[in-house]
Amino acid sequence: FVFTISSSLPLVTFLLFCFFFFFVILFFFLMIRRPPRSTLDRSSAASDVYKRQELKAGLAEVIKYGLIRDPDFFVWLEANLDKLLARDQEALAFAVRRSCVNKAEVVAADEREAGERALLNLGHTFGHAIETGLGYGKWLHGEAVASGTLIASELSRRLGWLAAPSVQRIESLYRGGRLSVTSQTSRFFNSTTPHTPTTPR
Repeated sequence: FVFTISSSLPLVTFLLFCFFFFFVILFFFLMIRRPPRSTLDRSSAASDVYKRQELKAGLAEVIKYGLIRDPDFFVWLEANLDKLLARDQEALAFAVRRSCVNKAEVVAADEREAGERALLNLGHTFGHAIETGLGYGKWLHGEAVASGTLIASELSRRLGWLAAPSVQRIESLYRGGRLSVTSQTSRFFNSTTPHTPTTPR
C-alpha cells in the first residue's frame, strides 16, 4: 500500500502541474485576445460624487504635472481654473486626460524608478511631513501636497534654483484653487533657523 501511494505521487504532481499550466495559458490567451472593451471615465460623475474640498485636493495633483514637465498645461490651468472649480465637464475631462498622459509617459520612460519618475514626488516629501504633523485625516492628501509643493518652491528660490516670479505664479495658482497653502509654508520657514556651516578641521 505504501509503495503504491509513493509511486503514484510523481504522476499526481505531473497531472496537477498540467492542470495549473493549462489555466494559466488560458487566462493569458483570453487577456490578449479580449482586451477590456472600455474604461470608466469618472470625470462625468465628478459633480455628483466628489465634494468641493476633494475636488480642490485633486487639483493639487493635476497642477503638479504642469510644474514638472508640461508648461503649456500649466498655462492652460491658469486660464481655466475657474471652469475646473465650477466642475465644467469638458474642462475636467481635458485635465484628467492630460494628467494621465503625462503620468503614463513618465512611468513608461522610467519603469524601474531610476531617475525621471522621482518628479512625480514633487511636494510629497514635505506633504507627508505635514500629514504626519497634523495627524492623518486632518488634511486631504492633495491639500498636503499643495503646501508641500509651495514649500519646495520657496526653498528652491532661497537656494537660487527658482526665480521669485515663478514661485509667485505657483502660489497664485494654488491659492486660486482655494487651497490653504500659505499658512503651512509660513509656519515651516518661521520654525526653521538659519543653518551655519561648520568649518572643517
